[in-house]
Order: sequence, then C-alpha cells, then structure tokens
Amino acid sequence: MHERLRSELRRLNFVAGETADDAVRALRIDFPRAADWPAVAALLDRLCGELDLPVPAVSVGGEGGYSLWLALAEAQPLAAATDFLAAVQPWLSELPAERYRLRVLQGADAIPEVPARQANGRWSAFIDPGMGSMFVDEPGLEIAPNMARQADMLAALRPIASADFRRIAGGRVELPATPVAAPLALVDPRTFLMAVMNDPAVAIGDRIRAAQVLLAAPPA
Repeated sequence: MHERLRSELRRLNFVAGETADDAVRALRIDFPRAADWPAVAALLDRLCGELDLPVPAVSVGGEGGYSLWLALAEAQPLAAATDFLAAVQPWLSELPAERYRLRVLQGADAIPEVPARQANGRWSAFIDPGMGSMFVDEPGLEIAPNMARQADMLAALRPIASADFRRIAGGRVELPATPVAAPLALVDPRTFLMAVMNDPAVAIGDRIRAAQVLLAAPPA
C-alpha cells in the first residue's frame, strides 16, 4: 500500500491496532445497499451541520454500499462509544434495522482494508461525499483509485474531539426532529432550485442534484 496512505489510515485509526484491548478508536456506520445513498447523505449532513462534527470519511464498497468512518481524537471506553452511536441512531429510524450497521472499531479488530480490490474485480475506495450518488447504480471502481489522492482526502479529515464525543455520548445534545417545512412562495423553478441548493437542512445529495440542474440550465 502507498506509504502516505498507510500513515493517514493509522492516524485516523482506520486500521487494526497493535494491541487487543477494548478501547474504541473509531466508529463506522455501514449501509450495505447502494440505493440507500439518500439516507447516507442525510445522516452526513446532520452529523456535520446539526452536531457540528468534523466531516467523516466516506467509502464506497466494491460490491455496493457505503460506509461512514468517524475517527476519534482519543480512544474511548466501549460503553461510551455505544452511547454515542445510540444517540445518532434515531436519525436512521426511516431505514429498517437490517439496512445499516453501527460498528465500533476496537484494538486489533479485523477492519476491512480500504481501498482494496474485491472478489468481483472492482475496488472499494474513499470518496468525496459529493460523489456518493454516482455509485448508486454502479458499485465501486472499475480500476484502482489513485493512492496519493486517497491519502490527500484522508489528510484533510479531523477526528472528533473528546469534548464533542462526550457531549453526544452523554446525552447532552437533543437531536431535533425533522421539521415540517412551511410552504415556500416561489415564483419560478430557478428560485426553487436555488433555495434547495442553499438550504443546509436539505440532504447534501439533494442539494448537489439541484446544483447540477442549475448548471445544465440555459442562462436566465
């Protein structure tokens, strides 16, 4: 593996640790179905927007699906890590339980390597969140990703500070319910698309699609 990429994976604790202790060094939320990207994007938007957490790593599986990787600045007890995941689970209530997995990454746990070539010949890889919708119908990458680019993406990530972790794990954050949107007095489709693109409460995937439509539209 590319040495700088390996170094970034170690920094974020996205590889197996060297000791078999129970400390949790990272969290991962898996979505095995590629069709659930809208739910992935919505959760990503809420973690960063409403909880003010750093952007997690996003990976696409070579056989389909996505994972969100949450790095922790310091190792945490298993009970606290479980409480953290339980705190954000209500935001996944629209998905059946079998369509996502909440995982703690401990000590020497076997952690699937990313990026890696899968049995079907396609590659898993870390991706920019804005590219997520591109993999709904086409799992993984046909060829190996650029390893230097993979390292660059990980280098830009920050782990969750211990104070923020404790704030959420300790139940000191009230997760807001999805608000009922008030009717919008919009006069034309362009105004509507601009409102969608600039609304932080809208899932990131929908905001990206609105931007794409605007870019493809002829000048007003």
